[in-house]
Amino acid sequence: MPNLVQNPSLLSNMSENGTVTKQNKYKHLKIVLNETEVAKLNKYRNTKTAQAVTCFFLFVLQILLSYIGLIYGGLPWAIFALAFHACFILSTIAAIVLPQLW
Repeated sequence: MPNLVQNPSLLSNMSENGTVTKQNKYKHLKIVLNETEVAKLNKYRNTKTAQAVTCFFLFVLQILLSYIGLIYGGLPWAIFALAFHACFILSTIAAIVLPQLW
């Protein structure tokens, strides 16, 4: 349940079953969220944030590996690292786009 002490305006929007209804700028639409749905949305948001941060660090790591490969291993290792980096980018894009298509 939302904290009614911090937000007393929610008292007027409480229904009998404990859900909070909130009207948005479109007056004919109502958003009804209960505690479990809010928790699911927060979990989804936190998961997406963690995925984005992980992808960013892996992106930086792949660039560093390609430079290290170029400096210490020569051109073949740099090409291998860049090809691996391209595969990583494509798989990341696929992981983001494909679930939205279903």
